[in-house]
Amino acid sequence: MVTYTLGVTLRALSPWDDATAAPVADALGDDGAVWVDPADPALLRVSAERTADEPAAALALGRALAERLRDRAPVPAGVLEVSAMDDEDVLVWRAGAS
Repeated sequence: MVTYTLGVTLRALSPWDDATAAPVADALGDDGAVWVDPADPALLRVSAERTADEPAAALALGRALAERLRDRAPVPAGVLEVSAMDDEDVLVWRAGAS
């Protein structure tokens, strides 16, 4: 098993603030970090670590995490991007990309 850093970006229709980000952070727990993107406050960034056998499996874990966190958001939000990376590989899924 390899440890992967997962990145999740959620986009809301309005800017995130501490109150709207809190339920997402609570859902993640102490298992990562959540912050509002200072360049675009409509983006909420999440970072967490997970173990998986391969990059594709880590990306699948990241997508599942993204959906779970999106569902906990108290504002309408969509999953914009999910990434999984280790020391050698990076896989990225983007909404609307084929």
